[in-house]
This record gives sequence, C-alpha cells and structure tokens, in this order.
Amino acid sequence: ALPAPPGGGEPCQQLRVTGTEAQVAAALMLVHDVLTQTPAALAPSGEAGAAAFGRVITRVITRDQARRLIGHGGSTIRRLRDTSRAFIKIDNEDLPAPPGASEPCQQLR
Repeated sequence: ALPAPPGGGEPCQQLRVTGTEAQVAAALMLVHDVLTQTPAALAPSGEAGAAAFGRVITRVITRDQARRLIGHGGSTIRRLRDTSRAFIKIDNEDLPAPPGASEPCQQLR
C-alpha cells in the first residue's frame, strides 16, 4: 500500500484510472514512479471495481501531485497514458472537505 498524501490543508483532487487489469496495474506503477520521486504518494479513496471497459481505480491526490502527474503541457500524463494504454483522468476541481473537516486530504486518508 502507498502512504497517504500529506494533509497540510492542501486541496485534493481525484485521479481515475480505467482499463484492463494489466493497463490499470501498469498505469498505477507509472503514477507511483512519478510521485515517489519525492516523498508524496497516493491515498486510496475507497472506489475500485469493474467497469464496462475493465477496471476503474480512483485515488485522492494533492493538487501538487496532480501538477506533477500532468507535467509541463500535459507531457507526463500523455506519456503515462501512452505507456500503460489506460485511461487516466485527473479531475479539474478540488474535492470538497468532508462535513466538519477543514483539510480534505487529512480526512480522506
């Protein structure tokens, strides 16, 4: 299991990876490689299951992690998609804090 992202009050976003079991596994390994170049990593968000095109995995990531995964001009996420052949999407909007919480990442660990 990967460690949760730091709480620190930083807004979080949702990362969604869709594809066959092999595509999703390859994509998650590539995402992990990108994010472990520094101490931050991914936190499970509780949703994993079969979809029409295979498997769907979602993770909560910090805004900084989203920036690193997207890369300059989208270069990193394009490389991850091309290499894994999985559909990788990072939501544009920050996740809302759970009721009574002021720091979404801390509460979603």
